[in-house]
This record gives sequence, C-alpha cells and structure tokens, in this order.
Amino acid sequence: MPGDRLSPRPDQPLSYPDNFPDEAFWWAGEASIESGNTSALLVMAQEAAFANEAVKAGDQVAFGRIRIRVAGVTPNTSYTITHPYGTVTKDADATGTINYTLDEGCFDAPCTQEQFGRAANGTVGPFLRWTSGAPEGYVGDPNVEHAVVGSPTGNNFFQVEGPGIGTLRTDRFAIQGKIDAGQEPLAVQGSIAAKHATVASLVGNPITDEITAQRFGGGYQKFERGSIAYFPASEAFAVAGGINTVWNSVGAQNGR
Repeated sequence: MPGDRLSPRPDQPLSYPDNFPDEAFWWAGEASIESGNTSALLVMAQEAAFANEAVKAGDQVAFGRIRIRVAGVTPNTSYTITHPYGTVTKDADATGTINYTLDEGCFDAPCTQEQFGRAANGTVGPFLRWTSGAPEGYVGDPNVEHAVVGSPTGNNFFQVEGPGIGTLRTDRFAIQGKIDAGQEPLAVQGSIAAKHATVASLVGNPITDEITAQRFGGGYQKFERGSIAYFPASEAFAVAGGINTVWNSVGAQNGR
C-alpha cells in the first residue's frame, strides 16, 4: 500500500506513490564522540518527508535539521557545542544530559515555494564532503568516517567544551549525498577571482556563489576554509581560520 512503512521495496523499481519512501535525504551527516562516561552525537540533515507519514501527493514537507545529544556531563551546567554550521551554548539537565534540535523548513502541507526555500536556505548548507577520495559521484560514504570540508564557518569538526570534560573534539564524519552530475561548478569572478588566484591554497575551493548587496556596496564569497570579500573602494581580501569563524558569526560584512 502507498505509505506502507515497509516501502520502498529495494528489489522493485522506484515508483510514486506505490514504491516510494516516506522519508528521504538530499544530504545527511553524523559525528560522535565517546570519552569515558561522556558521549556526544551530532546529526545533520536536509530531509524530504510527508506530513502524515503516508506517501501522498500534496503532503510533501522539507526541512533542515541539526540535532545534538550529549550525555554524562555535569548536571545543571552550561556547555559550548561547536559544529560545522554554528555554535550553541546549552545547559545540561538534572541527569547530565543535553538534548537540542533545530528544525527549519516547511512542516505543514501543502508547502509553498517560500516555505520550501526556508529549508533549502537554512542553517544546513552548503553540504559537507570528504576532503578527498570519495566514491565517484558522491560526497562520501556513510559507512566510513572521514575528514570533511565545506563548513561555511570553517569549523569542519564537532566539539563539546565545558566543566568536567575540558574540550572533546572529532573531525571524523559519516556523510551521504549524491552529486548532481548536471551541476555547474561555482563561478569565481572579478576581484574575488583575482584574490583567489593568490590565496587558493589558503581558502580552498568555492562553496557558495558570490553574495552581493552587502554593507557599503561590498560583497563576498565563501570558500572551503575561509572567505574572500571586497568593498568598492578597496582590493579584495581573504579571511581565514579563527578570524573567519568570528567574522561569519557576527554577520560577515553586514555584522556589527
């Protein structure tokens, strides 16, 4: 039956709605940390699903998700958690557990184009991929933990900091996603291109298009390990490392 939780049947051709999943992922990634009695899990996803679980036209929903689970830390204490798409500070509950979920997108079908856009342009993105060696046509292999690139903040790691644990970090992720064979490479143009020619080894490849209409008429573009920005009256400049992380966290060129 359509919407049967046993669907899709992998031995049969995919068809809508008879053999179609009620949940699918454009991209997904996880990272985990185990240290003594402390464990931490990061789940990231760009997901397609159906509002009432059954596969039904008009019930399609889409959302991006960041989910963090931490256990075995000091109860009623604050911890800072850094991941590829941002940093949050959360309090452990009375059992020494942190449960945090950020969902962005459309959850009430039927979704409008604007609501779908909230998922596509939310916190999750651009998508992480292996630093090298990924299977042809894919961003990685979810069965193999691997170092990644692509964080818009430059934080290609998962980290938990706070009392009783110090700093726990991993840079290994299990990620999945298929590359669109028809996707054109991101363009690097004008003054950003001129600067990139001299700092490519520092910032890596582009991960977004050029972002224009910024403060004072400027613009910038994000790269694997940094950003290149410009103002009309000055040459383009590169921002990398910890400075890039702070710069993005306060709104880049439009920040304070």
